[in-house]
Amino acid sequence: MADIHPEMVAAAGDRDLWVVGGGPVASDLVDASLLDELDLTVVPVVLGSGKPLFSRPIDRAMTLLGSRPFANGMIELRFSLTP
Repeated sequence: MADIHPEMVAAAGDRDLWVVGGGPVASDLVDASLLDELDLTVVPVVLGSGKPLFSRPIDRAMTLLGSRPFANGMIELRFSLTP
């Protein structure tokens, strides 16, 4: 499991906490019930079979809240995760 620092969560209080990381970090935050929203930026690069967002299956549904395209071809997707 990635290092999830309780002091960071406590310091954030009711405010948003922005964490940058890959599949293992996102999966660990979901497992600890610390991820309720996900902002995902898709960069259009061909990687063959692709790369998974989470390092293992998660047991929470994701609902698309919105999207924002950029002129360079990237797109930002905003999801909520059910508790």
